[in-house]
Amino acid sequence: MRIVVLTDAACGASTVVDANGTTWPAVWSGESPAKAGAEYDVELELNCPRITANPTSVDDGVGSTASGIRVCGSVSAIFDDGVLALDIGSATLLLDNDDVPGVYKVGDALCLEADSISIFPTGL
Repeated sequence: MRIVVLTDAACGASTVVDANGTTWPAVWSGESPAKAGAEYDVELELNCPRITANPTSVDDGVGSTASGIRVCGSVSAIFDDGVLALDIGSATLLLDNDDVPGVYKVGDALCLEADSISIFPTGL
């Protein structure tokens, strides 16, 4: 996912990012500090995710809530090991089956909330 970091951040520090015009808080997990205004390609990791609803349709993407982060999308693949691929619009988020208990099929809409989201720069 392509993001722009809006505030400087050392590794493990909180920052604010912009992705496709939506801002949300994240924890920077890069080896080098993040620079405000810089664009990065990142992978996402939800910290303490929980399912909030099984809607029939959702607005894909990441956003902030009063209690943390909300991620919504559509299941795009289910792998043999139970890992789900969630298409969140500008990225695909892989979710361990422990994070999303239940039975899902490709095309199902899914929303999760998390205490926070960590971002890991890919170097691309």
